[in-house]
Amino acid sequence: MAQVPVGPNGLAQRERVLHALLDRGLPADLAARAFTAVGHYVIGFTIQQHGPAAADPATAPQLAALYRNLDTDMYPALTRTAGTLTSVPLAEEFRFGLDCLISGMERHAAYLRQDDASH
Repeated sequence: MAQVPVGPNGLAQRERVLHALLDRGLPADLAARAFTAVGHYVIGFTIQQHGPAAADPATAPQLAALYRNLDTDMYPALTRTAGTLTSVPLAEEFRFGLDCLISGMERHAAYLRQDDASH
């Protein structure tokens, strides 16, 4: 349990978010999984962007050049997407990923409601 915040602040934050998800009509199982998925996304993004091995945004042009100069037979997708991989602002990248998670949760919740209605 050392990795899960179980102090009063951690529990209060978890309660607020889960309550909001349940209030928006998510079933309890989906609300719990959504809470965990978003939490892992946020933590992972933070570690990747601010951890000890975080890339310096100033090196993006050099990284793009490195990707573009790779062997296109071995790395066709990487060479083709080099510019976008290295040029999207962090806030935009974060928002895109979060939007994808939320959209997926909304679709899944709609599917579950439809499935429940048919039974």
